[in-house]
Amino acid sequence: GGCPIVINHAKPIRQTSRLPSKLFREGSSSGQCVTTCKMLTEILLLVLLQQSSGISNSPNPNCSYFQELGSGESYSVYNPHFPREYEGENYCQWITITNDRFLDVNCSLTLPESSECNEDSLIIQDQDDVPRTYCGRVSLIFKVYNRVAITLITSDNSTGGTFECDIKTPPDEDALGDERDKCHCGWKNPAKIVGGNETGVNEYPMMAGLVDLFDSEIYCGATIINNRQVVTAASCLQYKDPNFLRVVVGTHETKLSQQNPAATIFSVKSINIHPYYSGVYHDIAVLTISGLIEFSKSVGPVCLPFEHAPDSFAGQFVNILGWGNLEYTAERATTLQKIEVNVVTNNECRQIWNVQNFQICTFAGGKDACQFDNGGPVLWRNHVTKRLVFAGIVIDSTGCALDDKPAVNTRIGAYIDWILSVTPSDITYCSEE
Repeated sequence: GGCPIVINHAKPIRQTSRLPSKLFREGSSSGQCVTTCKMLTEILLLVLLQQSSGISNSPNPNCSYFQELGSGESYSVYNPHFPREYEGENYCQWITITNDRFLDVNCSLTLPESSECNEDSLIIQDQDDVPRTYCGRVSLIFKVYNRVAITLITSDNSTGGTFECDIKTPPDEDALGDERDKCHCGWKNPAKIVGGNETGVNEYPMMAGLVDLFDSEIYCGATIINNRQVVTAASCLQYKDPNFLRVVVGTHETKLSQQNPAATIFSVKSINIHPYYSGVYHDIAVLTISGLIEFSKSVGPVCLPFEHAPDSFAGQFVNILGWGNLEYTAERATTLQKIEVNVVTNNECRQIWNVQNFQICTFAGGKDACQFDNGGPVLWRNHVTKRLVFAGIVIDSTGCALDDKPAVNTRIGAYIDWILSVTPSDITYCSEE
């Protein structure tokens, strides 16, 4: 009986607590024993997962690190010789764990590109997922629960590259299970797809879709704002019978017959279309579902722009999500797509369109939201908190990258008060982004 070793609870510092030589020390209390044995089991599970997923052999013991983070602590991992490029063959691994909390992970990498990343690669894995492999120039922002393993594998003829990941835990008031927690919103999962416009499955947990049962597939996008409501474009609801409408969350495919395990379908309890909706302006609606959305790593709410309510986000890059046509009048996408576009000022946009202050314009030559993307979100990443903020709604106003003209979107910040007025009184939003 008993537990012969405990984890050394060192303060987080860069590239410390090497595994296995500096992982343990003798002596323990009974409380430490339980926690330590549990954590050791979790680490062994990570190793077994890696072995079963095709990651052979073992990391270099001189380049293997372990770190436990407490409340509000942070840890950075990075390639050998950082900020200079790594050289030649490397097999390094960093395991970071915490106790009953989320870990916020922010990675930037510039690795040589190769087919299926089979030369140099960065592999990221939590306890629930298969490893996700990356190469090339990639930025990642995501949350994981309790633990994450980051592995760098490079070939002996590598031309070199760099990566850095910042990992942090929220303070106690934001820990999972704390009843005071009101600020879990806007998290993002890492994408399994490198490059291209298709999102990873559940990469954007706030994404939802509207389904007409006559067609049994998603025809408009929507965005989760709380566990009972989604926001979409009012134009998505014209001539629709609420009895034949459904809201699907946690989805990636357009067809109801091809849903992933996280997907859940809800009937519609009520619809609130903005009272001033004219067919062009005030194109926003809130749908209340029958039932409750269960939040998880794969499904969760977006952050509403309370701190940026008057902001036009001009000059910022935003992401647009949807299942729209890949090109105007072309074949429709069957999986969720994303594009990055730039927000232009309304003054610039008024040179082409008659936009109002409750709208924002996005532009990126040849890239834009297409038909059937209506209702989907325009998402801005808060550079401080790394959360995704609900900046706008895609509306069917200007076609698909029409002659390289900007697209017009409903600006969410202009409708915060109205959204609050149709929100059930027992629901509280996170006022921080």
